[in-house]
Amino acid sequence: MYTLETSHLILRCPSHCDEILLHGLHSDPFVVNAIRDGVSPTIEQTKAELLQFINHWQHHRFGYWIIDIKDEGKAKKFAGYCGLVRGDSVEESNV
Repeated sequence: MYTLETSHLILRCPSHCDEILLHGLHSDPFVVNAIRDGVSPTIEQTKAELLQFINHWQHHRFGYWIIDIKDEGKAKKFAGYCGLVRGDSVEESNV
């Protein structure tokens, strides 16, 4: 699909190989307490969410980007994700 690069970051479309990275982020105690209502997701829930990210890109040609930090010009560390997703209404859309 698509990849965007800066001198410090690589933004790429999500893929199935991001499952463990995404699950690690969503299971981090800070993230769990800050945005997941104190409940860690199961690996199955993470897989389902990742599949939603991938399907959104396939249907709309935009969505969440996976962010990797570059070191010496190569992807070195997973930093998270960002982007836009389309909801059924303006209230359901997410930035």
